Amino acid sequence: AVADDTVAQLSRDLNRIELNRSTFSLRAVAKPDPHPFTLPSHISKERLLRLLPSRELIFLDTETTGIAKRDRVIEIALVYRNYETMEQRTFYSLINPINQRSSRAAYAAHKIPDAALASQPTMRDLAPSLLSFIADATIPLVAHNAAFDRRMINYELSGLSLPELDKERFICTYEMARRMNGTGKGINTLSALCENYTIDTSSRSECHGAMQDTLLLAELYPFLLID
Repeated sequence: AVADDTVAQLSRDLNRIELNRSTFSLRAVAKPDPHPFTLPSHISKERLLRLLPSRELIFLDTETTGIAKRDRVIEIALVYRNYETMEQRTFYSLINPINQRSSRAAYAAHKIPDAALASQPTMRDLAPSLLSFIADATIPLVAHNAAFDRRMINYELSGLSLPELDKERFICTYEMARRMNGTGKGINTLSALCENYTIDTSSRSECHGAMQDTLLLAELYPFLLID
């Protein structure tokens, strides 16, 4: 199970995002100053450091208008974690996709109304701060189904004539889980994996949210390494 203080911090972060997301009043939010996080009580920092591909990782997730090639990113969250100092920084924003509507399937997942995005920053507005957050190319980017998030983010960046993110920089936890568990239907979803390791997923019971999923992914990742 996840340590109590980790659960408390996770709950505070999720509640803060959900409170604003429910009214869609939240614009770009970043916590540039590091703040602490903790590991589950039975995972030692020393052991984890031996297994990590890097002392620093950035976890990310997106919500989009759909899954087609020209769909747009409408929500993005990133969580930077330094496992040496046990500090993290976060970045979050809703994004105006400029007149592109979410498909029924996408809306059913994220529950973000099209009309609520009109007052949000566009990707052009957001790109400088987003790219600054991930500027250090030596820090791996961790995502669940990384190929999808990378494709969606790169479509946005290419539309602004900005450099795309390299495939080699990404770590895909979905592929990690497939290697561990096989390819059975539904066993490698984020929810299924969190349930397997007793990580509370009640924050995404009604809808998927980029920050909720990113924080859950950050909690899940050490279990995948150590299992």
